[in-house]
Amino acid sequence: VLVALIEQHLSDATTAMGPMAAAFADTPPALEPGLRLLADGFVALHADRPGLHRVLFAESPHPRTILDRVDAIERASVDAIASWLDGLPGVTSPDLQIAAAFVVQTLESMTHRLVIHPRDGVDPQRYVDEAVVLLSAYLTAPRD
Repeated sequence: VLVALIEQHLSDATTAMGPMAAAFADTPPALEPGLRLLADGFVALHADRPGLHRVLFAESPHPRTILDRVDAIERASVDAIASWLDGLPGVTSPDLQIAAAFVVQTLESMTHRLVIHPRDGVDPQRYVDEAVVLLSAYLTAPRD
């Protein structure tokens, strides 16, 4: 039952993020608005039922099939974000795959840690705002 619930959640997440990925490919947003869309998307995926998400992904073991599926989704996300970053002016990262992985991991960590395990009285939108500042600075930092 647990594996079936996780599989359903992963399918729902993939379906929910599909239109965003298509929009990024068709009409790539500028850096900060794009990061905000990504962060808002991550929050929306996790905010619906944070208790269930916490049980499914933080408090239960996962078989190899689930781990492989999560890894495949993450790799596809990294590839899509790297492609988006490649066309943006001002992005200074010399390795867009690493930069995109950093974006995905930062947003995933933010949502798992701060949305699924919220602090009383803190609006998740504040986390989104700070993540956009953090990632924008990272992606446009002067490089030697």
